Amino acid sequence: PVQLIDIFPTILALLDITIETSYKLPGKSLLPQNGQIKIDNKRPIFAEWEGRVPEFVEKRLKNSENAIEKLSIFKKKLRMIREGNEEYIYGEDGTEELYDLNCDPGECNNLANVKMDRCRILREKLIKTLKAEPSSEWVTQYEMNENVKRSLQGLGYL
Repeated sequence: PVQLIDIFPTILALLDITIETSYKLPGKSLLPQNGQIKIDNKRPIFAEWEGRVPEFVEKRLKNSENAIEKLSIFKKKLRMIREGNEEYIYGEDGTEELYDLNCDPGECNNLANVKMDRCRILREKLIKTLKAEPSSEWVTQYEMNENVKRSLQGLGYL
């Protein structure tokens, strides 16, 4: 599967930019290698929600019935890992959710209390993924050469 973390390595590859750092970027370039695009279907998908509710959503739900309950689900940090047809979600408050997306694409039947061993395995993979990712404060200094500067200007970024 293609993930958002694949965009940055793809852009770097398109611009022929190499970042020298001790940290390995997450994600993989989507550019073809040896004339073929290779997609790793076994790679787990990772996502996170930072617990912020957009203002327009709060305004819309403010006067609706059960608004606090509807908003509370979005006001906590969530981390998710999807492997095959299973999706595991861990909330910052310790809540766990597990869904079989083949049988339950709408994520209505939480299996976390039924498949506790599978939750433990996916939780461990999620923790491993989180430890492998950089913090959101990770910043790399990069000096632009003239070719990169011209490319970015041509794209309207500068």
